[in-house]
Amino acid sequence: MTLRERASIAFDILTNKSLPNIYNVQSWQSSSGLTDSQGSYEEMLAHYQSWVFACVNVIAKAVSRARLRLYVDRGADELEEINGHPILEVLSNPNPFETKSEFIYKTSAQLQLTGNSYWYKVLDGLSVVRELWTLPVEEVKIIPSDANFISRYELRRFKQNPIPFSVEEIIHHKYPNPDDPYYGRSVLMAA
Repeated sequence: MTLRERASIAFDILTNKSLPNIYNVQSWQSSSGLTDSQGSYEEMLAHYQSWVFACVNVIAKAVSRARLRLYVDRGADELEEINGHPILEVLSNPNPFETKSEFIYKTSAQLQLTGNSYWYKVLDGLSVVRELWTLPVEEVKIIPSDANFISRYELRRFKQNPIPFSVEEIIHHKYPNPDDPYYGRSVLMAA
């Protein structure tokens, strides 16, 4: 059974009509999708100064210096490290304009400030990830789906038409948020 089939079964269990549907789209949608009950993402990003900057900077620098490793779970608490894999190559050089450290730093800073970070996966013709880009978290909206949990992501830049992204094109990192299954909540939002 593939991972996708397992996820589909788990989703079917969660959305079974005999069980309470905790992922009812209408009950979770905010007016813009870009705000949290504690404030907007723009507001959280505006706090990226003074002591907030100092704290986020220390954490993001430490995270960006971490050595990324890939393991295969062989069962019975046995892990095997994989040294050569395409994802390790992409993570070591995510895109032409950012180093691994800059990319991971930005991801960590976004998580610390907003509770969310979105990676856009640039795929080649064989659906192999060739580049990774962090999207501006304050401009990403999740479009929910009653059938599949998430229908798509949209990048809403300025007054332009939204740019759609499929679920397969985005990796959404988020901190847990007990008030919303779609968007994460940062420590700063709680403060």
